[in-house]
Amino acid sequence: MALKAVFFDVGETLVDEERWWRVLAEREGLQPHVVWAALGVTIERGEEHNALWGHLGIDRHFDPGRQVLACVTFLESVVELAGCAADEVAYIGDRVDDDVLPAAAPGLLAVHVRRGPWGRLQRTPPEAAVGPDDLASLPDALALLL
Repeated sequence: MALKAVFFDVGETLVDEERWWRVLAEREGLQPHVVWAALGVTIERGEEHNALWGHLGIDRHFDPGRQVLACVTFLESVVELAGCAADEVAYIGDRVDDDVLPAAAPGLLAVHVRRGPWGRLQRTPPEAAVGPDDLASLPDALALLL
């Protein structure tokens, strides 16, 4: 296998979003630990992250179908932008549902970094996916595949 391109998810993969969750909690007049607890319930139930607002009794509208379509289109664009075959592209993310499974489906090398709430709480990724515990371990994990 030849790896020619590597793309990263941003949220929680490269950027610690703890501050953002604090800001959202403050906007709703909630303590951050209440929002984090609802987020944990949301993840454990396998729900989309915006479902946490319903657990808190806050009405928010979200269309998960639109997000899935955007993800598929995005990954097709990633492969096209790389200018190589799908199996020569690695996509690195913290979420099994939004990053790893969508990347593995068209044949990209899917990498699940166990970072952030989803990275730690979601189930083990498919066997085809690489699963380093942090970004510092990523080069060694990829080297094992090459």
